[in-house]
Parts: sequence; structure tokens; C-alpha cells
Amino acid sequence: MRWTLMAALLPLTSCGVSKAEQRALASPADADAWEKLGNAYRMRMRKSRALDAYREALRIDPSRERLAARLQGQPTKQARDLRQQAIANPNDDELWGDLGDLLRYEGDTLGARQAYMRAFRIDPADSEWHTALLDLGAGDMVLDVAQRTLRDDDDESLGDYGDLLNQMGRTEEACSHWERAMHLDPDDDEWINHAEECGYELPEGYTAPVYDTGMGHHGGAPQPSYSGLPTADDIGGLVQRVGSDAKLLVRLGQAYLVAKDATKAEETLWSALLVAPTDEEAIQSYLVATGQTRRQALENLRNTFPDNDEVIGSLADHYLDLGMRDRARDLYNLAHSLDDDDPEWKAKRDLLETAR
Repeated sequence: MRWTLMAALLPLTSCGVSKAEQRALASPADADAWEKLGNAYRMRMRKSRALDAYREALRIDPSRERLAARLQGQPTKQARDLRQQAIANPNDDELWGDLGDLLRYEGDTLGARQAYMRAFRIDPADSEWHTALLDLGAGDMVLDVAQRTLRDDDDESLGDYGDLLNQMGRTEEACSHWERAMHLDPDDDEWINHAEECGYELPEGYTAPVYDTGMGHHGGAPQPSYSGLPTADDIGGLVQRVGSDAKLLVRLGQAYLVAKDATKAEETLWSALLVAPTDEEAIQSYLVATGQTRRQALENLRNTFPDNDEVIGSLADHYLDLGMRDRARDLYNLAHSLDDDDPEWKAKRDLLETAR
């Protein structure tokens, strides 16, 4: 009797899945739509896809604790594969960090914290792992590990420890460590800047050095080319010229970065993305300014441009790079539905379908 009833329900649930998929893809920021899609998949006994939909709903609305309980102990195949890669490369902090990002996205907070901690132990100087662990409430664990490696005769060690204390809101202790770092290396501009922020007296005869305009690697983002950047003195002239020119907005945002005005840099680079949401230099510069991961930035752009097939396709490309093939295929489908004249999305979707 049970299987007869199930057979009768299959066509209905198939129709329900199709409608639920359309609703979720049409409203990607609607947690309720993703939860209902997960329910529809579950009725069709498509467990892995149901779990993916529930993870998306939980990412959008973390208060849905019932979904967190449903996902407990249910890593995706992508997470299992990435964990095996990390285990096979135990000293690669980037792999462990990528695993932490994926597990965090999937709602496995405990697993993410463990992966980030492995990454942090491999490279305790990488602030990306500090931030991720602090976000997950593991600040004391980070501080404990950092304290064991703290060297009182090394300005970089003292300064990094001060940065960590500052991230935890312990500014007074951070200032104390930055001051000691400054005395060990009074020519290091980073400690001088912190000393000014903390109100300490600068070394006698100190003059600010000329900054190198190249920006370092930040949060896994590729390093943008900043050759020939305008100086901080050029900002006023740039403001008058930018208008809606994405390239000029990017240049202005980079100039703000050089001038160490992070707030204006972020605002200006986001403005550039509003004009040209798939401009690679704008994306890379925005990652440097904000410390966001590429996935976070692309998800923000997707929520801002839900009908832009290029944005959706770029996000699909990124999910494919992460090994999340089902998620990528769904987004290629959406990109194709938004622009069925673009052969790229159909080709990529069909390739993933063939590889299933």
C-alpha cells in the first residue's frame, strides 16, 4: 500500500520540485523558497540536493535552527573530497582554509572551526584564519596558540599579536604590544601608524616613507596590478571626473587604498562594481579592500543583480572551481534562462549534465 501511494505521488512531487526550483532560482535571497525546495527534493528522495537546498536556506537565515539540526553530520561530497585533499596535504593552510569556508557555508560550524584551526596552526601569521575563527567564537583558542609562539624580541610577532588582540576588542593590550614592536623596529611604518592611533610619542626625527603602491595577497584573492597608481593628492581631481566610469572608479578606490582610507575604498570599489559587476580588476580590488572571499563578493553581487546572467555565470564558475558541481549547474541553468542567446551557459550546463 505504501509503495502504491508513493508511485501515485511521484508525478505530483515532480511538478512540485520544478515549481520549487523556479521559485528558489527566481528569488535567490529567499530562505523560505530554499527550504521549500529542500522539502520538495526530500519528497523525491533526492537527499544530497535536499541538503544543499537546506544549507542555502540556513546561510541566508541562520535562525532556522531546525535546518541546522537536519544538516548535522551530513557533509556534502565536495566537503568529503576536499577534506581528503587537505589530509593528503597536511601542511597546506590554504586547503584547510578552503575546507573551513565550505563547511561554514554548509552550516557545519564545528567542522569549519576545526579546519580553520588547522590552517591557523600551519600559518599563525595569516589574518584570514584569525578573522574566520573570531567570527566562529574561537577567539580564545586563537589567542592561546598565538601566545605560545609569541616572541618578545621580534617586532613582527609582537605586532601580529597586537593585531589579534585588537580584533578581539582588547585595544589597550594591543597598543601595548604595538608600542613594543615600534621600539624594536622604529622604522617600520606599520607600528608607527598604530603608535599614532594609540597616542604614543613617535621616535624623534621620524619621517613617513614613500609607500609602495603594490598591494599584498589578502584573503585568498589574486593580487591586482596597481602599477602607476595616482597618489593621495590626486583623489580630489579623480572625484570630479569619475561619474559612472567603472575604470575611473576602480582607480579612485585603489587611490583610497593607498591613502589607507579603507571605508572610502570599499564604497568606491563597490560603486565600480555597480557600474561593471563582472570587471575582474574591480572584483580583485574590492576583495583586497574588504577582506571578503570571492564567493561572498559574488553572492553580494548576485543579490544586487538577480537578473544579470553574467553575474550568475561568474558565480557558477566559482562554485565549479570549488567542486560544487550541482550548485554550479543550477546557476548555469539560471544564467541560460536569463539569456538563452548566450551559448556559454548552455554549453557549461550540458557539460556538467554529461559528467553526472
